[in-house]
Amino acid sequence: MNLHLAEFTTSWVFLVLGLVLWALSRALPLLRRSSRLLLVTCLVQVFRDAAAAGLITVSYHLLKAADSVFIFLLVAISIYLIRDLTQAWLARRGVSITRLVWDLSIGVAYAILFLLLLKEIFNIDITPVLATSAVLTVVIGLAVQDTLINLIAGTVFHFEDSLRPGDWIQVDDTIGQVKELTWRSVQLLTTDNELVVVPNQDFTKKRFQNLTRHNAVRTLTIGTSYADDPDLVMQVLKQAVLSTPGVLWQPEPVVYIVKFNDFSIDYRVRFHIESYTGYRRLEGAVLRAIWYNFQRHHITIPFPIRTLQLERRPSASAADGNGERVREALAQVDMFRILNSEEMAAVAASAEIVEYPAGAVVALDGDVGRSMFVILRGSVDIQKDGKKVAALGQHELFGEIALFTGEPRGATVIAAEPLQVLVIEKDGFDAILKRNEGFIAKIEQMVEERLRATAGAGTDDVKSDAKRSILGRIRKYLLG
Repeated sequence: MNLHLAEFTTSWVFLVLGLVLWALSRALPLLRRSSRLLLVTCLVQVFRDAAAAGLITVSYHLLKAADSVFIFLLVAISIYLIRDLTQAWLARRGVSITRLVWDLSIGVAYAILFLLLLKEIFNIDITPVLATSAVLTVVIGLAVQDTLINLIAGTVFHFEDSLRPGDWIQVDDTIGQVKELTWRSVQLLTTDNELVVVPNQDFTKKRFQNLTRHNAVRTLTIGTSYADDPDLVMQVLKQAVLSTPGVLWQPEPVVYIVKFNDFSIDYRVRFHIESYTGYRRLEGAVLRAIWYNFQRHHITIPFPIRTLQLERRPSASAADGNGERVREALAQVDMFRILNSEEMAAVAASAEIVEYPAGAVVALDGDVGRSMFVILRGSVDIQKDGKKVAALGQHELFGEIALFTGEPRGATVIAAEPLQVLVIEKDGFDAILKRNEGFIAKIEQMVEERLRATAGAGTDDVKSDAKRSILGRIRKYLLG
């Protein structure tokens, strides 16, 4: 009896190891496959031990087969343990190896093991097998030609490093994220949560784009009326894009004219996004912001018609019935109190009440100053080089320096909350400036106070020179 127990020592060792791995696999799922294989190996070893102890009678060939299975299982356990532990180690360092590489490596290891088993266990001379491998290769190659092309293409992808799991790519009209690279295909998950399987050989015949290796970029084409100022359109498009959450401020969006159509001028808007995940919804949000910004600035998206229609666009104050409210808002601003009723009406005719959602870009650093703003409700943040430098609230104004000097805006203004502003165009001041010297003096006083409030470090002489320079440019720009 003790002799039989001694014969089963190896079986007991494998059984204990299998149970330990099985227990650990509950906390470490990577060990689950290895623990199952080890339990099967234990059963095979029990069979071998029983045969060695004479408890069962088996043929020579069956015993050799059991030996081969035992060695095969040990090698399989080692391979899977090495693969799973290596994958876990690489994953912690942000490195991934495609399934194709593992499959090829394991396939080569099994092929070598199979040949060794034939030679060492069954004493089969493998030289003729290797000598006839060239013929077999030709026959098999013709039979599974497409499969081999897929395999070779997948191998090229790995060593060329043109595709990785997690990359966003575009094939024809399909955009998706690479979920897995196998020996046969590339599996893509689209934004509609559809799994698309593309054979590897298609990538050798078609042009595809890897959208992840550089910043994620999207491009939209928008058409507007010939009556709209192109500079204003490009400014408004850029503001709308930057007002959309998910769009990156750096690199800056690019807007340019691409074509003169029969009915419209086409503009191309190119912007960078944080991720391609949900890019369709983000494009929809950008288009929504563009539409609202076009409405605020009375920019028209034309219909493809050839009918000539002449119309007079009413001022926003009259069209919306807000004329009285506009005049009341102007009366709250100190610089307009010097105006008489006729002059106030002239300014009100060129003003309109506009609303912005929280986060919208109201004015962009570097844009041409075409208007000034009076805050009726809400507040704004003033940003310079991406940093908040000031905040303005109800009845305060901004944009006046750029408007009255004709120079680009010096800061970006963003709505800190739902915002309602009175937008005043320069046209409303033209007639007043020619005959009301006191109004020009009021403008200069207001600008001087703004400069004094925002002046940085420097000597009094430098500040005084800068002030005289700006005031001089105001008079020259306003009076010509």
